[in-house]
Amino acid sequence: MTDLAGEGRLLTHSRRNAWLTVLAICAIALAVNLATASRSPTIGTDEVMFVDPGVNLAAGHGFVSSAWAFQPIDQRFTANSPVYPLLLAGWLKIVWTISGSHSITPLATRSLNYVLMAAVVLMLHSTAWRRNWIRSAGMAGVLTALLWCGYSISFSYRSGRYDIIGLFWFAGMALASTLHRPTFRRVSIALFALPLAATGLQCLPYAGLIGLAVLLIGGWRWLPEVIAAGIGSGFGAIAMFADLRMHGLMEPLTKSIAELGPGGFHLRQKLYLMVGSLYADLSCLAICIGAIAALALLGGSKAVRNSRRLLLITALLGVGLPAMMALVGKYVVYYGWMGFVPTAIGAVTAAGQLKIDGASKACKVAVGLFIAAALVPLPGRMVVTSLQWQQRDYAAVDRFIAAHVNPEDRAWCAFAAYYPTKRIAKFTVLQPATDMLTARQRDEITVLVLGVNEAVLPSLSPENWTEVARLEVEADHRPPVALPYALRIMRRTNPPP
Repeated sequence: MTDLAGEGRLLTHSRRNAWLTVLAICAIALAVNLATASRSPTIGTDEVMFVDPGVNLAAGHGFVSSAWAFQPIDQRFTANSPVYPLLLAGWLKIVWTISGSHSITPLATRSLNYVLMAAVVLMLHSTAWRRNWIRSAGMAGVLTALLWCGYSISFSYRSGRYDIIGLFWFAGMALASTLHRPTFRRVSIALFALPLAATGLQCLPYAGLIGLAVLLIGGWRWLPEVIAAGIGSGFGAIAMFADLRMHGLMEPLTKSIAELGPGGFHLRQKLYLMVGSLYADLSCLAICIGAIAALALLGGSKAVRNSRRLLLITALLGVGLPAMMALVGKYVVYYGWMGFVPTAIGAVTAAGQLKIDGASKACKVAVGLFIAAALVPLPGRMVVTSLQWQQRDYAAVDRFIAAHVNPEDRAWCAFAAYYPTKRIAKFTVLQPATDMLTARQRDEITVLVLGVNEAVLPSLSPENWTEVARLEVEADHRPPVALPYALRIMRRTNPPP
């Protein structure tokens, strides 16, 4: 009885230390990300296209977008991920209430992903502890650091895209799978799976692959949970498509998928993409190499069979999930979390098992070195950001736009100038939506905010515009270098006919 009580106290102590470690790392990660939100990465196309409808909705202008290429600017926004701008609108309302001003800034929008990422880390840590995948504060700290620092995952949550919301639902399903009451567990899994289609259609084949992996690794006893996830995601997809069809919005969605989706199926091309998927996430690749190296060093002893099984699962997840996603659709860096997160969990679990099995020092070193390599990307990004601190200063763009754009302007702007232009101008449109404007709307544009090397679109009559101001931030051209903010303002020379 005394031994059991001692073991219970030790387990409680380990759990408390693990949570303290996880919370400390999350606090540091949040602080670093919030401090650098406006400086890295450079404001880009994907971020603005998915932020704009959320900003419009939060500002009371409706769920519409003047940054989207596939539908009129006054039509309800229809894209691969309507969930993200809807959640962003709610988040902006909270930020605006707290700050007391309607601040349309990179920090205001990007902070949503940071909070979601913190929730993901906490849910995955809780899942890993309940599943006995980790049993020490050290392993909890390593897993938490991997989740914050991995190459593709840090790219996704820092870039202002919608991908982390998909990870949030999958982390919720993982945590729900640890609930004890079967009915409550399966209903919870179905509810977390419900928004997958509206979060991003790529989440549906990924859910199928994860379900298959769960059955192969955990056995048929998990079939009811896999079915629950299928029912939830299927019902959500049917509801989404029924709503789009009822409101006549299927065409914009199919257009965007045809333009931005994976394209046709050409076997040779798909094989190339499957091989290329291994390089989409360098952190995942590093962990896979470490797992394979440790497998080679372990040998065939029965004493290490558990470690061998976990290392094999880790390597297969890291290679198989990206390759299968590339086969059924596409697999690019912002989808890299799909392979990386299961692989990172597998690697940390395998590292703990290697210690239990008394594996050779060489095996432990191999896994440790490659896990360490997987941790490099976020610190590396921060080092580069600090070295290029001045040329990444978005405040210079804010000041430039404030000096040359006024509240009565109807502006056409480059993606890099989106935030201050959207905040100041009466109306803002971006390049993808230019062809969606009527002739009258194009004629009403009073100012162009362009990149310094960006030409005026033919539909805007280049001969009618004259440059009146220019911003060029002095840039360090030694690699690796951020794309500098270089903009020019043009105003009409001749009135529209």
